[in-house]
Amino acid sequence: MVYLGKGLASVAGYSVEPALIDPSLPTNRSNSDRTGGGMTYWPSYSSILPECRAAYLDWLAAGRRDPTAYIGYVFLYFYGLERRALGDALRSEKAGRDVPAIIREVEQLLQVYAGNGSFQNYATQFLDVLKVMSVESTEFEPPMERAGYELPVSLRVGIGRIIAAGKPLPANWALSWFLMHPETSLRTPAKRCPEEFNELFHTRYRREFGDGLVLKPNRSKLKIAFRPASASFGGQVELNMDLPDIAALTAPLSKLRQIGESCAADLDAFSRWVGRNPAAPKTIAAVALLPSELATSHQSQEAEGLWDWIKSVVGQGDRVMCNADDLLCHCASFGSGKLSKSEAVLLAQLLEKGGYGIEPDVRFGGAPVTPGGMVVIFTLPRDATAIASPQYAAATVLLHLAVAVSAADGSISESEKQQLEGHMARTLALSTTERLRLSAHLVWLMASQPSLTGLKKRLEPLDLRQRSAMADFIIGVAGADGQISPDEIRTVSKVYPMLGLAADDVYSHIHAMAAGAATVVEGNEPITVIPAQPSTGYAIPPRPGPTQTVQLDMTTVKTKLAESAQVAAILDDIFTDEDTLNVPQSVQPLASAGKVPAAHGVLLSRLAERSEWSRTEFEAIAKECGLMPDGAIDMLNEAAFEHTGAPVIEGDDPIQVDAATAKELVT
Repeated sequence: MVYLGKGLASVAGYSVEPALIDPSLPTNRSNSDRTGGGMTYWPSYSSILPECRAAYLDWLAAGRRDPTAYIGYVFLYFYGLERRALGDALRSEKAGRDVPAIIREVEQLLQVYAGNGSFQNYATQFLDVLKVMSVESTEFEPPMERAGYELPVSLRVGIGRIIAAGKPLPANWALSWFLMHPETSLRTPAKRCPEEFNELFHTRYRREFGDGLVLKPNRSKLKIAFRPASASFGGQVELNMDLPDIAALTAPLSKLRQIGESCAADLDAFSRWVGRNPAAPKTIAAVALLPSELATSHQSQEAEGLWDWIKSVVGQGDRVMCNADDLLCHCASFGSGKLSKSEAVLLAQLLEKGGYGIEPDVRFGGAPVTPGGMVVIFTLPRDATAIASPQYAAATVLLHLAVAVSAADGSISESEKQQLEGHMARTLALSTTERLRLSAHLVWLMASQPSLTGLKKRLEPLDLRQRSAMADFIIGVAGADGQISPDEIRTVSKVYPMLGLAADDVYSHIHAMAAGAATVVEGNEPITVIPAQPSTGYAIPPRPGPTQTVQLDMTTVKTKLAESAQVAAILDDIFTDEDTLNVPQSVQPLASAGKVPAAHGVLLSRLAERSEWSRTEFEAIAKECGLMPDGAIDMLNEAAFEHTGAPVIEGDDPIQVDAATAKELVT
């Protein structure tokens, strides 16, 4: 792989070929210049010192792979490879047959001398041109490592051929175009986690464009200008090809850039974990930080074991109740005891990305999974979100109170269960996902027999009328089966003081409902049984204890249960001031510190998922949140102006969302 002899002119014909080894020229092996101190910047074998010739020939004889060799000797050898492939091969079939071997040789040289930036740049671009020359179609792989500041020749030729053939642009070529473009500035996640970034880009590109973008040929034709390292060529080498030039296209690249930026943004949390734990295996905590497209397919032994177990226990059903210990044994990286809140959030996130929900879920006010307890795992609908409405939050407190009361007599009757599920679904504006979760939460509550501990603080902000409405609802649930047992009365008596009501009021309220009369919501006055008569002097006997079941007027019970929507609205304020968990942005609700109401925060969190929504889609989401579309836009833009000085929502149809501002407001 060297030129040896005399009189070989350079490719340009102005001088002797720099790579030609003339055996008649003297060498000085006794004083070999291994450091290259006597070498010039563009060396030629005919003009370098004898000491340098000796060192160069020794390097060749030693196998051309000495990593300590002076890089100028490597370049001198490289000049000959360029001459053979870009000069002789264009005129000689015999020389053309050497190109595959030259490609392998340069690839091996790069493995040894890539540390030199100049050699890496020239060698990489040389290989790029050889790929185009040696293969007529796109059988070669697109480049994935940038070298220099121009689009690689092989990329321009490869995509140009695809466009000319009218074929869709494959995902790997689209990714290469994005990565290699000089205007692309890769964020840290793309650099730190290239495998995950590339896989995510492929997935989202195919989801967006199917088999790929089909681009129309543009008028600009491809002209390749390549500057070899060797002076033999007298400047750059130009190749004119009858192909469209993608360097002139901007619109397709804009679409690819949107995908690339979304991939980098969604890998940010995982990237930070890798940065903190560069050599650690990918635990469940790490996999939970991946986007949903990767969370179920990432090669993590622990995560794979968890998915296999969940699929086996849930099977084809909608949900399953299981021991918490069975779940925790598949999450060994979290340790063996009760999960911390952050660990419980990560576990819930991971399950959600696989299409499953868990109750209790700390993101919705539940307790972390505890050894010895029970959990409900259930199947989520597609595109389920981890942001719950205020109505859902209110419903969980109502259920907690109602289940505690209903279970006071030792069991929850089927009618009580149906009343709990049915009235929550009918009277609260819950989404399909929220109804599924609420049903699973109810199953867990009934199995866990919750106490009333911890609810008092959350009920303190209620005024008397609000507490009275809750009291009506609780009594209505307890009497959903047409009667209230003594044990249920005793439990309701415990709830009343938590609501700031007198425990003795339970009896008058129960009897009011039994008689079909107004209860505490309409007033806190005694029920008139018969008109008052002049005093006879007899004392009213003391109130008897609860010794028998109280039969209720079911018409009144149904009326009171139907007012649970009012109760949910009352409870909305309780949840807006709750401390939020320190969880990733994708599941953290908007903090409503007096600026944006909770429902608007939910709306904004949904809108932050995309930069553009149709008017119909926007109005549907606003309706789910119980908001008027135009009023919601005004409210959110007012908060955005106050916080950032710019609107967060613009346009009419489609609706344009400033995702960066939206996410900033959400956090």
